[in-house]
Amino acid sequence: MLTAFLSELFLDTGLETRAVANFRDSDQAQSLARSAYKALERALKTQSEQDFAFGYFRLAALMKLSGVPFESGLLTRMDVSSLDGLFDVNSLATIRPGTSQDLQRWAEFRNLVSSIPIAPEADGKVVPPITERQLAAYYGALVDWVDSDDVEYIALGIPGAERRDYTNSNPEYEIKNAPLDILEEMRLVRGYPDLNLPWSEVEKRFVVLPPSTSAQPGQELLDVNLAPREQIVQFLTDHRIDDAKVIEDATLGAAQKANNDLADEAEAIAAVIAPDGMDRPYFKDISTLLTALQAGGVSVQSGAITGGQLSQLFSTCSQNLRIRATVDVNGTKANLDAQIQVARGAGCAAATKVTLVRYTLR
Repeated sequence: MLTAFLSELFLDTGLETRAVANFRDSDQAQSLARSAYKALERALKTQSEQDFAFGYFRLAALMKLSGVPFESGLLTRMDVSSLDGLFDVNSLATIRPGTSQDLQRWAEFRNLVSSIPIAPEADGKVVPPITERQLAAYYGALVDWVDSDDVEYIALGIPGAERRDYTNSNPEYEIKNAPLDILEEMRLVRGYPDLNLPWSEVEKRFVVLPPSTSAQPGQELLDVNLAPREQIVQFLTDHRIDDAKVIEDATLGAAQKANNDLADEAEAIAAVIAPDGMDRPYFKDISTLLTALQAGGVSVQSGAITGGQLSQLFSTCSQNLRIRATVDVNGTKANLDAQIQVARGAGCAAATKVTLVRYTLR
């Protein structure tokens, strides 16, 4: 009996000791992840993106700027990506149905969803392709979800979805009639399940930004200093619109033709911005990007590329960033995922203000 009692005691003591150690390591890992985020926030406020190359982030630079003690843990990931080049779903709340802007947003939305590869179901069945009618109905329902009125969107000739469509569903739930708080809310909009879209691919193309973050809602600008090569190609390809209604529109036509010219040279442009087998150049402004493309011999059908064309699609710093960090302490990991908004003075100088929009740590 004594042997059994002592064995049980030692087992319980060992389990408690390990539990305490795991709790300590978890707490320390989360603390270090928060420190990494604070260090990056400080870096944004003290240096411009031209001086602080996020695309090739070095822990030594992080340590130098902030003095964060990582000796007791291992920072296994520190990833900073721009959100400015993604389609902001909340921008649809500001669009008047049937206008030129609505026409362009619909064409861009259709391009983005159409470029998503649809995988077959687990049982090997082939998933049918998304029809134009399905996509138009979902777009209209998405507009109805984020706008503030209860008037059904019908600009594409197919009705969207307002309150009655959700209260009559099973189970019933309320329409939001307000901008999204998180991107996952797209899944609540009527018609989403029928699209069979892989969520990981949706996250690569769409984003939810605070309603007041953009002076020009609906204009995505890809940060050439942060975007990987394949994203540059995809971005230009997705912004090619051959829809006759867009091309012939008096407001959109000329600018869209210029965008299409750049899309035709997507591979060549991406090769100059992110060349293979060498350090990436860093572009301080659009004029330096233009000079690099000219030196690389890149031209378009209409002639030489202009700075005006580039500024319609590209930027050299970001207003909205996603930060992901992982810290490992004795095998216990903490994962931080944050979305921030950066306010700057003239050009791409150091940040005057960094606002935390969303933050998860687990």
